[in-house]
Amino acid sequence: MQRQVVGFASPAQDLISDDFTLDKYLVEHPLNTMFLVMESDAMKGVIQQGDLVIVERTTQAQTGQIVLAQMDGTYFIRYLGMDRKGMFLYGTARNLTPLRPTNEIVIVGVVTGLARKFRYAHLSKKR
Repeated sequence: MQRQVVGFASPAQDLISDDFTLDKYLVEHPLNTMFLVMESDAMKGVIQQGDLVIVERTTQAQTGQIVLAQMDGTYFIRYLGMDRKGMFLYGTARNLTPLRPTNEIVIVGVVTGLARKFRYAHLSKKR
């Protein structure tokens, strides 16, 4: 990988090496990691539709973490919440109400990162 200097030098420069790859940077436990494409806008502002979401498989999650969870037969990527009624899932889109399970919420994994492609389709339109 060729280095380009942009802005001021940073102490973090020492962390970037010629063998830097995104998978090494984004994935800590390859055997427990899966990649999913976000298909909804429920996490708008945090995770956009079309983003590649990195999920580390685990059944343990903490309140406030973004999780991949199965609830009532459907998979969701949302924040995990907890109150006196129990666990629930919530997104960032204003039109969404928190999701409460009919039976239970099964945590499949915790979102540990994402990759996003910038799409410039709007620039290619003739003006």
